[in-house]
Order: sequence, then structure tokens, then C-alpha cells
Amino acid sequence: MKAAEFTMQRVVLPTTWPTPVVLLIGLAVRLALVNFNGFGYDIQGFQEWTRQMLAEPLSSFYAADLTVPPDHLPGDLWVLYALGHIWQWLGGGVFAGYGAAMIAIKVVGILLDLALAMIVAALVRNEAGDRAARIVLLAMVFNPALIFVSAIWGQWNALAITLVVAAIATIVRWGDAGLVAGLPVLAAATLVKPQFLILLAPIVVFVHRRHQRGTSWLPVMLGAVSGGVASVALVMLAITPFNVGLPGLRMGTRWSIVERVEFAADRFHRTTMGAYNLWKWMMPGGEVDDRLTLAFGLSYRQVGFAMFAVLLVYALVVAWRWPDARIGMILAMAIITLAVFMVLTSSHSRYVVPGMVFILIAAALAPSLRLTASVVMLGALLNIWAGFGLHRPEWVGGITYPAWLPWLLASVNMVGFGLLLWHAWPRPRHAASTDAMTTSSAITWRETTT
Repeated sequence: MKAAEFTMQRVVLPTTWPTPVVLLIGLAVRLALVNFNGFGYDIQGFQEWTRQMLAEPLSSFYAADLTVPPDHLPGDLWVLYALGHIWQWLGGGVFAGYGAAMIAIKVVGILLDLALAMIVAALVRNEAGDRAARIVLLAMVFNPALIFVSAIWGQWNALAITLVVAAIATIVRWGDAGLVAGLPVLAAATLVKPQFLILLAPIVVFVHRRHQRGTSWLPVMLGAVSGGVASVALVMLAITPFNVGLPGLRMGTRWSIVERVEFAADRFHRTTMGAYNLWKWMMPGGEVDDRLTLAFGLSYRQVGFAMFAVLLVYALVVAWRWPDARIGMILAMAIITLAVFMVLTSSHSRYVVPGMVFILIAAALAPSLRLTASVVMLGALLNIWAGFGLHRPEWVGGITYPAWLPWLLASVNMVGFGLLLWHAWPRPRHAASTDAMTTSSAITWRETTT
């Protein structure tokens, strides 16, 4: 029986995956979908911003009178700027419309999807071996939610999360020295999605746990200082051409980066912007202004921030207590990013993507989390499809939906988040499962007590 099981495992999960073939199939699947019209507002916004950056100096970009207000930080604007120059070099003409210009935007997201899959697989391979890496590679390359966002919707959610995962892989693999490169990469991610700055907290917990056993703090201090200085330099180089500066380091710039973040945060005031989360579960028929009072004199937005603060504390406790500090850090990041999606107001449906990626990584390292990852992945797909295609005539024209459908879709995400919170709490059995992991990582440290 054991021989038969081993043979079947070799057939289903061979010793080596032809990784280039897997990536090429994933690329082909995505390219087969690019002709579907993307989300009009986002596609038109990306195109308008690109045309503006090519026509006028970058320093005037945020002051321009644009149809789609520029509510992104310079992180992905630089990618659009580069894409626009490539477009001009190829003789593409006016960068607009739902033809080649839209496909060019989607191709960037598609390539980022595949880069993200490779980095995730590399991280898992270093920590848990080839078999786990092969499984998570397939889960990423053929993830329906990721495919939908990049190939159909036309968004670049993979950009920021790729940078975050690269930063984690660098810090986990090379320890204190990894901070020198890992922190600037994380800083680059925050120039795309500023909310990722909060992920520095579980990284701090991870680094502290590595140095609990009396090892010298000098290397970590040197790495943190060097990485911090490099991060500040990188951010300033990225934002100064846009006439944006850091607080206290404005150097004559018109805006501070905090002002740009506030501008983006204040654009929308709804309990949910297509996110099938706690607020959609409570109000399946619609949304309200999140500045209205909910209870005890607190607005919906304030209640959302209060719940997020509680979940942040819980995530950091998980990071501190999980037997394996690496899994604890990644689980904390999954909780934090899914909490942004689940309890904060004005969340978009695509905000579920980072949490889904983190829980897939955690499940590859700790098998007890696989059910949670499956439910979260299902919820992500349903949420992104509902946020984009629920009422699009080319997808589901003529269908009348029951009034309880939004509640049901939100319930899937609620269950997935609840499973994550439940299974993330460290228990004795987790110690046994993590001790059984094989690793080829340069970091061999293990936390042996809960």
C-alpha cells in the first residue's frame, strides 16, 4: 500500500516540475482573456495618467486637471511612465482605448502575476522544500482571482504584493544582512500601497524573536540602520520628481507624501467599495456614508479602525507566540491584510488579494492551514468576480439575482477570515507540524517554546 501511495504521489507531484512550462501555460491562459474589456474607470485612469506624464513635467502631475483624479502614489506611476515611453518607442500612437493600449496595461499585470508566483515558490522552497514549492507555484499561477484581476480587470495588485514577498524572502533568507535590501524593497511596496507600511510591525517581531537567545544585537542594528537610510533615500528619489516630499524633508516640494495619502483616503466615503466584507454582510442591500454615526457617537469609519486595531494586536500576538517565527510573521501579515479588507470602510474588492497570497504561503509551510487557505481563495474569487462582473451584460446579462446573494458572498469571506483567526492561534499541535518541516534555508533557527 505504501509503495502504491508513493507511486501515485510521484505521478501527481513529480520530483521536478517543468517550471517554464507551468509559467508559459499560465501566461497563455491570461493572454487568452486580455481582449475582454477591463474595468473602464481604472483602464481610462491609467491611460490618462500616462498621457499626462508624457506630455508635461512630472512635477506638475498632481496639479493637473484630470478626469480621473491622481489618487496613486508615485510607486506604480513610475511603471506607467516607463510603459508610456516603451509605447512611444514602439510607435503606438495615442495611449488610449480598449485595444492595444488596454492590452499593454494588462500585460504588465500578467507579468507581475508570474513574477509573484516565482518569488512565492522560491520563498516556500527555501523554507519547506520542493514539494510544497511546487504546490504553491500551481496555486499562484492558476489562481482564478489573480487571473481575473490582471487579465480581465486590468489592475496591478500583484505589483505591491510582489515587492512585499520579495522583502520577506530577503529578510528570512539572509537574516540581519537581509534588512539592508529587504527594508528598501518594502518601502517601494508602500509607494504603491501605503497601507503595507503596517507590515513592518510583524517584521520587527520576527527580528526580535531571532535575537532572544542572547546573540549580539549589533548586526541587526547595523542592518536596520542601513536599510532604513536606504529606504528613505529610495522614497525621496521616487517622490521628489513629482514635487512631493517627506514630512520634515520637504526641500521646497509642493506636497508631502502624507498629503497625497490623505487625498486618496478621502476620495471615497462608503462602508464598502465592492468589498464583500463585514459591512456588506451587515448591509447586503447597499452601503452608507462611513462618516455617519453607527454607535456610541462613533462613525462607521471609526468603528472600523477600532476593530482593525484589535485585530492588529491579535496578529502581533500570533507573530510572537507561533512556534516557528517565520510562519508567525507570515500569518500576522495575512491577518493584518485581510483585516484591512474585512473591517475597514471604503475597501475595494481587490484588497482581498494580499491576504490570500499570505495565507497561501502560510498554508504551504503549515499544512493545518490548508482548509483556511482554500476558503479564503474561494472567497477572493467570488468577491472579485462579483465586484467586476456581477452586472456586466457580456458576462451575466439578463440574470436576476436573489436579494440574499450579497449576504451569501460576504459570508464566504467572513467564514474564511474566522477560520484564519481560529487556526492562527498557536496550539501545541502546531509545534509538531512545524518541527517536521524540512528546510534548505540559510536560517536554521527554531523557536521551541510557545
